[in-house]
Amino acid sequence: MALLPNPIIALTAQDLLDLMERLLPSGYLEPLKAGSGYEVLQAYAQVLARVSQAAERLGQDAQVSTAGDGSLAIGVVELYRTTLPTSGEQIPGQVGVAASIVPGAGAGQMRVSGLTNMSAASVGHHLVLANTYSLENASGFLIAAYVSATSVDVVNAAAVVPDLNNGAISWLEEVRAVVVKAGTIVTTSSGGRDFATTVDVAFAPTALGPFSATIQALGKDYAWNVPGTITAADGELLPGDIDTIKTLVEDPPMLDLGIQVRQPAATTGGAAGTLTPLGIDRGVPRYTGEALDQYRARVRTLPDTISPSAFVRSLNDLLRPWKGEYAFIETWQIEYTTCWDAPGEVIPGSPFDPNGLAYDDPRVDVFHGRWLDTSDMRGGVIAVIAGLQPLASYAMVWDDTAISNADLSSSITGGSRAVAAWDLPSDYALAIQGAWDGDDYRLRSLYLAISDTMQAIKAGGVATAVELLGE
Repeated sequence: MALLPNPIIALTAQDLLDLMERLLPSGYLEPLKAGSGYEVLQAYAQVLARVSQAAERLGQDAQVSTAGDGSLAIGVVELYRTTLPTSGEQIPGQVGVAASIVPGAGAGQMRVSGLTNMSAASVGHHLVLANTYSLENASGFLIAAYVSATSVDVVNAAAVVPDLNNGAISWLEEVRAVVVKAGTIVTTSSGGRDFATTVDVAFAPTALGPFSATIQALGKDYAWNVPGTITAADGELLPGDIDTIKTLVEDPPMLDLGIQVRQPAATTGGAAGTLTPLGIDRGVPRYTGEALDQYRARVRTLPDTISPSAFVRSLNDLLRPWKGEYAFIETWQIEYTTCWDAPGEVIPGSPFDPNGLAYDDPRVDVFHGRWLDTSDMRGGVIAVIAGLQPLASYAMVWDDTAISNADLSSSITGGSRAVAAWDLPSDYALAIQGAWDGDDYRLRSLYLAISDTMQAIKAGGVATAVELLGE
């Protein structure tokens, strides 16, 4: 069941300004545009555009036919810092008290020897020196070049070489590069709408940024569509709403707490999920894993009750997305059933089969011979559903014959199934991983939805049942 188009289309601020152009005389508007005052009409247009947008969203979200699951707003923020860290995380074991400052480094650099376990990976780290005779040699210096396991060149244009405390200079190697990890929470200081970063952002030891990071809202609603930086009519820059780092996740942890965030552009795509609340309001809770269109069909079915046609319409709505086939049986149709003490001979002119009731009937492609009492056989309906292809099956079988991804996917339902690890096709790339006692839970929720819908439709005293053909 496809989502219907929204019955209400919002007006933009420009639509409303155009309307004012048609309604108000030019002799009134032109002086306002040429001088001052037109900005008041522009402000009115912005306010009324928001009202119109609210009406559009209400029109969509308040109706079962157009309500949806909601979506998470996405966007981009910039992470930056105004100062560089003055300390970092010491590398375990990289510490000593016998360093020397010696000649040999290039311009703007200083060579330090008497170290231990240095390597090419040390480039980009910082070497912190203390107990030097010359103050110019005491600080944390960026390691610019690896010389040997005992020597490196660091950035220090003011170096004094040699240092009079050579052989007694203390040193340690530390990391000042920091990675702001995906999962860092940024928020709006006004309203507290939280977003999570979805990528890692690396700050080199001397980098201030800004660096872009994609973000995703933590809630589904229009409120997470927050404005970014706006240039006001007078040229003033109004910052975006996302302006605070709520939870900073770094590697190394808490190395640089000076990271800041700003929002250059608006976040978009956030929408409220209103179909499920509408269904709950009607007493129709949603099953775990139930598809949107399947659930919409159940919610819309409630007013359509009792008649056989209501059953048929509901079954069509629930099975159509998966191209499912079924037989709808009213149990008074004697060709489908029989009962205790039924006649033992053929009745001329009747489809009644005196031999239609049997244990373990091998004919799996027919439906007959169900044991019903004399009440149910006159007041019951049965939906016999042909076996559907997988929607998302986690079941496994021994010696699976699948040899490619195509064998695991259904061109009918669009679903797929798992395969046991020891039978994996050579091009296996599907996301479904098999499990012991796994099942197709989405398919089971569909069958449950059909059963519950039939129960909701039936009149008092009518029995309903769902059977899977061949099971």
